[in-house]
Amino acid sequence: MNTNRLIRGRRTAAAGLSCLATLCYNTAPVIAQDMAAVLAAAEARVAELKAGTATPVPTDGPKAVADKSVWIVSCSQSIDLCSDEVNAIVEAATAIGWETNVVNAEFDPVVAGDAIRQATAAKADGIIVFGFDCPLVSQPLAEAVDAGIQTLGVVALDCDDPALPETTAPLFTVDMEFDGEGEVYYSNFALDYGRDKAAIAIAATMGEAKVMLLDVPDLVTVAKLTDGFEEGMAACTTCEIVTTVDLTTLDQVNGVVEQKMTAALARHPQVTTVFQSTDGLFLTGVQTAIMNSGRAAELLVIGSEGFLSNLDAIRSGNGQKIAMAFDSRWEAWASVDAMNRAFAGAEQVHGGQGYIYVDAETNMPETGAWDSNVDFRLAFKTLWGVGG
Repeated sequence: MNTNRLIRGRRTAAAGLSCLATLCYNTAPVIAQDMAAVLAAAEARVAELKAGTATPVPTDGPKAVADKSVWIVSCSQSIDLCSDEVNAIVEAATAIGWETNVVNAEFDPVVAGDAIRQATAAKADGIIVFGFDCPLVSQPLAEAVDAGIQTLGVVALDCDDPALPETTAPLFTVDMEFDGEGEVYYSNFALDYGRDKAAIAIAATMGEAKVMLLDVPDLVTVAKLTDGFEEGMAACTTCEIVTTVDLTTLDQVNGVVEQKMTAALARHPQVTTVFQSTDGLFLTGVQTAIMNSGRAAELLVIGSEGFLSNLDAIRSGNGQKIAMAFDSRWEAWASVDAMNRAFAGAEQVHGGQGYIYVDAETNMPETGAWDSNVDFRLAFKTLWGVGG
């Protein structure tokens, strides 16, 4: 569904046709002053993002708790959004010495719930739920918790997350921290991430962004990122969110993304900026639609995680300009550390993971996906006492 949203879109020129001359005369300088401050703040934040938000991997914590069986329920092993991080969770769990079992739920909460029940029946020690919010699988999770299994949600909201329309008791027993300030609600982390992407859009367009917003409304975590972007853009009175294109998880699986994106680009030629809520959308049709539109050179496409395909597109000028690269593999290793701390009964700490601004000239690795210039794998192995 496409909806037109004007973000506090007061234009001085348009107002001059419909308001008193004295009012417009007095208001215009105020708007200009406000926008100068907004633009300066956005540029300052982008400078910080170019340095990155990551912090050092913790050096204090329990050694590896051995001989554990951990099941990982993946939202989908067929798209990078899910599979990249899930595969890295398996890598980290193997390094720490655990047995793993991955279930590909393909965005189906019923399959995810069945997988959690299978893990419970198999007497797993831990269950990591990737990409499914707690309310979607609450009953199977409750059964796992009752059985004494440690449960952790990654890129998933717990049942008490304030972003949910209705909250109940939390069912993720492992309180993984998503930033260096002790944030355990993933929705708040997503809001901050979205606000920072708004700063990029404002700074890169000098406060003149005309945005096409690509949302995945059936994923609350992604929707909160979009909310953060909209909140950030609200400060820019000379910017406009022209349209929102809702792309469901099923659209990505069923090949509908390209069709929706092509139609939206044709309907809205005034768009200058494309906000991509997650890089997983890119290869499912967004890139093809942009390249076929003939507008790839002029569109400012702002992506997210910094997957290999997205960074390759930035390097080659094929449909994306900027990524807010988040090393999901670092988060994966941090999630295993969080689970290990839960097994040991130790205090949770932030794993150091963060995100960084990447374009063709800034922070771009020569080849490959974004991989932090920190050897977090060695750092976690050293922490766990499992060697280099």
